[in-house]
Amino acid sequence: MLTQSSRKAAVDARDRGSGTVLVLGIVGLVITVFLAWVVVGAAVIASHRATAAADLAAVGAAKSLVLGGSGADACRRGRSIAQKNDARLSSCRVSGKEVAVTAVVNLSGSLPRFGFYQARAEARAGVR
Repeated sequence: MLTQSSRKAAVDARDRGSGTVLVLGIVGLVITVFLAWVVVGAAVIASHRATAAADLAAVGAAKSLVLGGSGADACRRGRSIAQKNDARLSSCRVSGKEVAVTAVVNLSGSLPRFGFYQARAEARAGVR
């Protein structure tokens, strides 16, 4: 027959290591959340880079138009500015003295593994 102390020892033996499993689960969850934040943060940074490149390219192209350049000159200037910002222009449209551009930043690192290949942004600048 089991005494009170032997029953307690049997219960304690079955629970042994359960705290380790719980801690490992919590650590795994924390690491997963941290990695998700890193991926989201990198995507947001790439989006901001694309937005900045588009804004600068549009302003530079519009300046070229205002100073008397042709639409082709304006788009060439916009492409040059985008390249200096590690982006490329996927489109450049000139309408009067206004320019609309779309800048694309190709993503690197681990982001393409998660389905994020490009960050894209549009911008307009000019005289209305």
